[in-house]
Amino acid sequence: MSEERGMQDAERNPIAERQEREAYLLLFHLFNVTAGDPGMEFAPDQLARDLAFEWSQVVLLVDHLVMCGHVRCQIEGGVCITPDGVDYVGTAGRRRSVRSKGGHPTALQKWSGVAAEPT
Repeated sequence: MSEERGMQDAERNPIAERQEREAYLLLFHLFNVTAGDPGMEFAPDQLARDLAFEWSQVVLLVDHLVMCGHVRCQIEGGVCITPDGVDYVGTAGRRRSVRSKGGHPTALQKWSGVAAEPT
């Protein structure tokens, strides 16, 4: 059994896991500040300030959430939660991360340049 766990740990990517947790924090915060209203727009720079995330990190997290279908970006620059994002937060249960549907690799590849230290 410990060999199996060791193999699982060897396959884990702690940077990607941290990013998935931070994506959930951003999604959860957006859900709270918009009261789960998909029509309400919120400024991404305000999200960065509220969560004390670097701007570049927010851009990557929003990109990931867009690719997962949980948020959408407005032409004017605002971010809106989607009905799918509202459902995701509402049914999250103990889940505290946002993984790509089908392991979408492009969002995770962008994270390889992000510093490994917590933000």
